[in-house]
Amino acid sequence: MACRIKHIAIRMWMTRLTLYVPCCIIYCLQLSTLLVADDASPPSHCLHRNRTIDCRNKNINATFSFRISNVDYYNVLDLGENNLNSIPRAAFASLSNLTTLLLDSNRISSIDISAFDGVTSLVDINLANNRLVKTPAALCSLKKLQDLNITGNPITPARLDSICEKPFIGTVLMTLGKCLTSFSFGKEGLINQWPNALRHLNDLRKLHVTGLDVPVTSLIRFHDYRLTLKSLTFENSNLTELPSNIAELTELEELHIDHNKYNFSLEHTIEFIVDTVKVLSFKYDGKTSFSSKIRFPSHLQNLSLEGNNIKVLTDEFIQTLIPTNISVLSLKNCDLRRVPASLSDVKTIKYVDLSNNKIVTIEAHDLTYLPNLLNLTLAFNPLKHISFNAFIGINSLRFVDLSNTDVTFISKGLANLRSLEYLDLTNTGMECTCDMVWVRLWFDENEMIGQHVTVKGACTTIDRYIDDYINRRLPTCPEYIFKTSGIR
Repeated sequence: MACRIKHIAIRMWMTRLTLYVPCCIIYCLQLSTLLVADDASPPSHCLHRNRTIDCRNKNINATFSFRISNVDYYNVLDLGENNLNSIPRAAFASLSNLTTLLLDSNRISSIDISAFDGVTSLVDINLANNRLVKTPAALCSLKKLQDLNITGNPITPARLDSICEKPFIGTVLMTLGKCLTSFSFGKEGLINQWPNALRHLNDLRKLHVTGLDVPVTSLIRFHDYRLTLKSLTFENSNLTELPSNIAELTELEELHIDHNKYNFSLEHTIEFIVDTVKVLSFKYDGKTSFSSKIRFPSHLQNLSLEGNNIKVLTDEFIQTLIPTNISVLSLKNCDLRRVPASLSDVKTIKYVDLSNNKIVTIEAHDLTYLPNLLNLTLAFNPLKHISFNAFIGINSLRFVDLSNTDVTFISKGLANLRSLEYLDLTNTGMECTCDMVWVRLWFDENEMIGQHVTVKGACTTIDRYIDDYINRRLPTCPEYIFKTSGIR
């Protein structure tokens, strides 16, 4: 009887062991996904170059710990665009010198309070486009954090400033207020009031707000960082006007109001902007015209009107830019039918982007006598013709982008550009024939004075690159041989 009982006990023990061992194996396999590592280098599916471990878009679904010999070498870890759901305790502790952590575009809904233990050098964290419902309390331990991006998370203004848990010393933004200089937050449909928690960010230099929908702009407050803020962005907002107290931002250098839902009065907006502003952006704001009564800041250097359905930019508006110090002008995707006629009057201009419009021709007087112009982009236009007299008096232009246009030949107007170094003709209908001999002769003259022009793109009439055709085939054309025979 005793032997029978003993036999039954052994069988029960073996049954339990049989059930336990697979569970243990499964657990170990799950654990191994958390600790994907190599003794000498980062995981093989990640790229590691310079000081960056690049694990972006590698279908990673769990954080891992790096066991690497030269751990102090890496400063940047990019885990963006993966399938992370949570960040566990001490997830990055092995990278003790980590300064930049990119976790954007995952599915993160929770971050352990001790997730950033061991990485006290972090200065930049991107958590944009995840599923966080409050600002992670784990951030309270990062005393050197300067740049925080939580845009695109379902965090309401009331939960923007969550309570620190370890140790309890206040709230997240109160704790970070002494070090944070750049803060991005917001999600469309959620920001229906100005967060009072922003008052803690006394050293803020850059503020990016997405989806702001406040009924009265006077509710927006800048008082607490009016002497520090240099860059302000409102994106995908419902602003009918800007608050007049924007004039309090006496150090402001950049103002971006992009993808705004309402066609607010730009003239009314500009009058409150301080003269220190150098960059203005009004991208995709649904505008069809711009008033000539606008008075831009005299220090303005960069203006973007990209994505507005302008069609025609009047001479009177262009004249408002002359008193400024503008050097960069973006008129990309503005449905323009022609180059603004008065653009040649803006002598300070250096970079002009006219891409993605409906410009068919460049006439003789469209772009002339611009002594400082360095870069001209006309890509993605139905451009077919460039006048032989175009570009006269433009002696500094180095880069011309005619890619994805309908040009079929290199216009002699381009020979007026004495400093041209790069011509992009990618995806055009370029016909390469011996009629282009003049191009080779032009290049010969340039090369005699040490000037070389690189042409990018392919011929449609022959299976060769345009640059190769100019350098190798044109010198064999009869006309070229005849015109250079005296020289030889």
